[in-house]
Amino acid sequence: MDIYEIRRQNLITILDESFKGKVKYLAEAMDKQPSQISRHIKVRGGEPKTIGSSMARQFETAAGKPEGWLDRFHGGVQEDNVIPYKTENIEDLAEEKALYFADEFERQLEIKLSAKDKRELFKRMRDRYLRQISEGQKVPGNEKEMEAEVLDFIEITRQMQQ
Repeated sequence: MDIYEIRRQNLITILDESFKGKVKYLAEAMDKQPSQISRHIKVRGGEPKTIGSSMARQFETAAGKPEGWLDRFHGGVQEDNVIPYKTENIEDLAEEKALYFADEFERQLEIKLSAKDKRELFKRMRDRYLRQISEGQKVPGNEKEMEAEVLDFIEITRQMQQ
């Protein structure tokens, strides 16, 4: 499942949970036409329109979800519990993963990194994920796996400091 399918599935969840399953209610909340929403869900005889980062943030805002919520898998069955990325824009995916990693790192350590340190962590993880995705390797695909990766990273960092 790629990032666009995850966003589409989560959009359906948002519709069901926050808008009584009605596209028109979400469209009203976003001041858009229902067709501008429904094309991201299902299209007759074709593929649904992908949900880019900007549109994902708009859906999250309308539903009162935190930024990035639409990008993370929230249930159901996922192949091998990871996301094999198949999108054309792997740079965006690597950046999204790196940003989530940096945020989770701060949360796990219960600290606030300086802007400089967070940028450095972000750059290193972005490059790592970009390399893994480019080589066809799987990267953490859900919150639990990302949390485990952060905890491993923290442990390795602590061992290096001793």
